[in-house]
Amino acid sequence: MSLDLSSALREAADHAPLGTLEPSVLGRRIRRRRATRTVARTAGGVGLAGALAVTATQTPGLLDSASRTAPGDTRLSRLPPDQVATTLPAADPDAPPGTCGWTVRAPAAASPYELGVALGNYPTQTYSSMPVYISARLTEAVAGPSAVRVVAARNGVVVAAAADVSQWDTGPLGPSSFAGGDFLSLQSCGGPDKSKALPDGDYEVYAAYAEPDTGELVALSPAEPLVVAGNAREQWCGSAESVIPDGDARVDLAGDVTPEGAASLRVTWTGHEEAEMLDQRILLVDDTTGAVVADSRAPAESESRAGGTLTPGELVALSVPDRPDGCGDGPPPSGIYRAIAVVTIAPQEGEGPTTNAIAAVELSGTVTVP
Repeated sequence: MSLDLSSALREAADHAPLGTLEPSVLGRRIRRRRATRTVARTAGGVGLAGALAVTATQTPGLLDSASRTAPGDTRLSRLPPDQVATTLPAADPDAPPGTCGWTVRAPAAASPYELGVALGNYPTQTYSSMPVYISARLTEAVAGPSAVRVVAARNGVVVAAAADVSQWDTGPLGPSSFAGGDFLSLQSCGGPDKSKALPDGDYEVYAAYAEPDTGELVALSPAEPLVVAGNAREQWCGSAESVIPDGDARVDLAGDVTPEGAASLRVTWTGHEEAEMLDQRILLVDDTTGAVVADSRAPAESESRAGGTLTPGELVALSVPDRPDGCGDGPPPSGIYRAIAVVTIAPQEGEGPTTNAIAAVELSGTVTVP
């Protein structure tokens, strides 16, 4: 399936009402293509809560020989110890922003660039590169960011970095927003254990933009939390419900779900500055076992999401029309399930590196799988 993102975004801008984020304006499914840097720009400017979609490629990682093709079960065997890093890169005071060993810090001065990053669908092979989603917002008439790099940090130091950069090669534009996809291999980027898998633990994923000519850090996204378990991104699907975050007090989230699995969400951002909607996902939970049996970020050949600018205090309606995929191949087992909605928002406020606001709530109604 091919999709003209530019035309679709213009159509979305012409027909989507303010305050409504509707992924189906673009179509829910966009087939992945072997073109790793696809980007889209909203035609309606920063204030429009328009629809954005990202396409991305499943890029093989160096650990594919040990890949698992049955995702969703975090209890499967780990990598052999000799393939897992025991020494991660140390802080390097000379490391340029967004590179291995760099100590994460906020830009020294305010800029018209605002970045966001969120985890994408789970890789279709457990040890493959991890899809991520990037958003970029320009608040002034400036050129698009030409070299945005995705990194993972532990204890404030970059220990894994994407092999290449995402680029928006554009001339000066008025206020506008972009979206794109990238991939991050969960392997140590340096030190004695370079190219070995990251050990289990908590990490933070950032998108960083440094000015190519000077190397000066221009923009840094809020951090997206990443848990590595079993030497791969922790999967919620198949895990206990307790893996779902408690939520962020800055986000008021409510909604309901139909028996067929279509969800309607209501989101209010209560921070002091505007923020960017990055991701929304629906999970189904089995009351009998307490386990997550379906996740809209389960491995798939495509993904879609709605994005846009959230104004403090504004109520935004969001439709998620499709029932989430099961943890294995096909739908979840027959049954009646509770539905949990999770949204990820990138706040553009506060001093120093910040973290995405992640909110979760149980939806009114249940989902019936025949």
